[in-house]
Amino acid sequence: MSQTALRKGLRIYAAPSPAQPDRIPINPTLNQRSKKLGPKGARGLMQLMPGTARRFAVRNSFDLAENVRGGTQYLRELLTMFNGRVDLALASYNAGEGRVINYGNKVPPFQETQNYVKRIGQRYKKSGSSQKDAHKAPAARVAQPALAKETP
Repeated sequence: MSQTALRKGLRIYAAPSPAQPDRIPINPTLNQRSKKLGPKGARGLMQLMPGTARRFAVRNSFDLAENVRGGTQYLRELLTMFNGRVDLALASYNAGEGRVINYGNKVPPFQETQNYVKRIGQRYKKSGSSQKDAHKAPAARVAQPALAKETP
């Protein structure tokens, strides 16, 4: 899948910043992961866990269109949940929103998650986005969400 096709998919599938799809950070090497299973069970291009895929009605996580739709919808939900805080949305995408909430709406102290937030956050900043324009949806604070237990 080309960068152009992926960005078009992000526009269609409610990306976090649909008015500015070129500002959505995408790592071109991720295309290689579109058919791979991650070490903890994450699947496809956007590395969806099985419970997250079910939550967003993704039947086949290895189908690029379904995977991008589910992943971008999840990211949009996280940005809304954390009032546009990109760092917390990224931490939640990596470790789960329950972990971020349990740590007082802070990035959890897991090295993998902290590295992920730093690495992807830097790409996001380089792309020209800011936390202020990252998400235009109204802020909605969600209490402890009911999370499905993820198993690889």
